[in-house]
Amino acid sequence: MEALDRHTVLSFGRLHQSRPTVRNLPYFYPQEHDRPNQMIQVVILPETYGTSTDGHQYTLPPNVVLLLVRDGTARLLDLDGYFHAVSATGAKMLQETLRCNPEAAAERVAAEYGADVSQVRADLSLFLVDLERRGLVRRSRGRWGRAGTMLASLLLTSSLRCVELGARFSEAKPLILLTLAYLSFRLFGWTRTVASWQRYFGEVASPQSSQESEGVARAIDSAVRATAARHVLNVGCKERSLTCWALTRSARLPTTLVLGVDLFPLASHCWCELDSLVLTDFEDRCERFTPVLRYG
Repeated sequence: MEALDRHTVLSFGRLHQSRPTVRNLPYFYPQEHDRPNQMIQVVILPETYGTSTDGHQYTLPPNVVLLLVRDGTARLLDLDGYFHAVSATGAKMLQETLRCNPEAAAERVAAEYGADVSQVRADLSLFLVDLERRGLVRRSRGRWGRAGTMLASLLLTSSLRCVELGARFSEAKPLILLTLAYLSFRLFGWTRTVASWQRYFGEVASPQSSQESEGVARAIDSAVRATAARHVLNVGCKERSLTCWALTRSARLPTTLVLGVDLFPLASHCWCELDSLVLTDFEDRCERFTPVLRYG
């Protein structure tokens, strides 16, 4: 069995320009056309194994996604921070802990590797302490988690409503939304920001006809890119894609916000899609990333 230091999480640096579901299913296999390198086999979201019901069951926080890789290893994607790589042993320990509880996980891993269960139990305990310290797993949802989500929803919904009322017919709307997205990510993180924007822009009533939609989408895309290029703040792919997604949804276009991951080298990127049309970036650049999260 691998020693503890080999299944302890390794950090690989901040996400490449983005931190971005959400795919409707909480546990899914990326489609063949979604994974050019076919390395990411399973995506596990915080809701995959249910919510925490007692002090012994661990769950993923709302801002963390677990990617199971073909070679048995795993990647933990903190949407507000870093990528983390986990060895095959650590990946097995973590998945079994999320599926049931630490005691059952230790017994299953010990049986699979032919190891002493008491040693596995001790290793797993230290492993989970390290994950908790890094904010990659949790045992219960604290009051601040609920309060922070409610505060983000209230402030962002009010801000978005003001933007809609004050800049409905203004060319400044992309600039305002890019700025709001930039500030939102830094104040509330990706998960709370996107959840609030999705509640506001998520519904598309009476979508435009397909003949009109592509032209409108390209015009919005051009406006967002041009505005982002001259923005005084360091807006990146996450601000561009979220702003384009919001503007196209306001224009009755059923666009999707996409987060993709590339394992070699570890990097992530986000963009907007309308069917097969890629918005806010070049299609050939996005092709190297395996889509793992989608907001419709």
